This record gives sequence, C-alpha cells and structure tokens, in this order.
Amino acid sequence: MTDRMLNERLDALICEADSAKFSAFAEALTCKDFRRACVILSDYTLPSITDENVFWHAFVFLCRCNAKAFLVTSLKAVRRLYLNGKLTFHSDILAEYAAEVARNDLNIDRQKFLTFVLPFIRTGKEINYLWRIFSLDDTKTRIHYLIQSNTPAVYYCIFREAGKMVGESAYLEKLCAALIRKNDALAFNLVSIMQSYYGIASHDWKFSLTIQPYQLAYLDKSEANFRKVLTSV
Repeated sequence: MTDRMLNERLDALICEADSAKFSAFAEALTCKDFRRACVILSDYTLPSITDENVFWHAFVFLCRCNAKAFLVTSLKAVRRLYLNGKLTFHSDILAEYAAEVARNDLNIDRQKFLTFVLPFIRTGKEINYLWRIFSLDDTKTRIHYLIQSNTPAVYYCIFREAGKMVGESAYLEKLCAALIRKNDALAFNLVSIMQSYYGIASHDWKFSLTIQPYQLAYLDKSEANFRKVLTSV
C-alpha cells in the first residue's frame, strides 16, 4: 500500500468514526506499516483537516481507539496546526475529552497531553484553560508540569502559581533552586522577579536583572507587563 493509499484509507476510517473497524485495520498492519501510518496521521491526514471541530472530533476518536498508540501521534498534528495558526485549544470537544480523562483518572493520558503541549503554548490564558478543563487544581502539580518548559507563558504561570505558596518559604526556595538549575536566562530572571515580589531568601544568588519598585507595582496586572520585565535583560 502506497503512502497515498494509506492516507486515503486512514482519512476514510476517521470520517466513518467506527472504532472497531479502525482498530481492526490498525491491528492488521505490520509493525513497519503501523509506524508509517502514525507518521502519515501526524504529518498528512490530521493536518489536512481544515475545520477545527472536525479535527478535535478526529483527535478524540483516535485517543478513544487507542490512546497509547495515537495520543502523541495526534498531538504532533496539534502542534503543527496550532503553530500555523489553524487550531486553538478552546473547543467544547476537547473540553469534553479532558473531562473524560479527569473523570476516569487517565493520569498518563493527561500527563502526555500537558507535557507535550506546554512547551509551545503561547499564552498563560491558554494554559489556565487547560488546567480548568483537565480539572488540575493542585498548585504543586501545576508547577511540576510547568517547570519542564521554559517559555515566557510558562514562566508567567509559574510566577502566578508561586503566589499561592507565599506561606511555604521552604517550597519556594526549592522552586527557585530548581529554576536556577535549568541554567536558562529567563529562568534566572524569573527567580529574580520572585525574590523581589514574594520576598524569597536569596542564598547569595546574583542576577543581572534589577527590578525597580515601580515595576513591582504593575508586574501582576497583566501577562504583557510580566513579559516586559521578564525579557528586559
């Protein structure tokens, strides 16, 4: 079966949305052809879907068929479409899927989803939306996911989450130490910001970012204000 034929077959099966039939087709493939099918799904079949609702329906269909096999494959298409401005996360279909994941304690699926998308999400607002639809309310768990990435949006969310932990100085000091170990210029700036804003002990950490008192006054007013300070050095 050529790549074109395989793409057409995959597209037809996804449109038909018969999980038994799709699973039977996938299971009949050799290991080599199955890997090829996954590449075609992530690079051609799914990215060719132009309607956002149709895409998320296809995404959920594949995950329900076999999340272990198709979740990351589908997320690769999510990344491609999102970065090209052709997809958003604000979808009732995705929200229903996320609620299903949370309700059924599918923690591995949630972990895979969040770990994959957090490095490329553009705004803190979108990250907070994902927390909500996946019912992820615990601050330390959120920070655990966030600290694995290093974008301004992620660092803004870490800053806001850290504000909920101002009574746990030992935890905040450990968080700052973990950020420093990332050896990332923006992470250093974030630690400097949190030290100034939340009064975290410095442990003789030295940073090039100097925050003026007037900057502290508007730092948490908006993500744009935070980014301006974060990236000022």
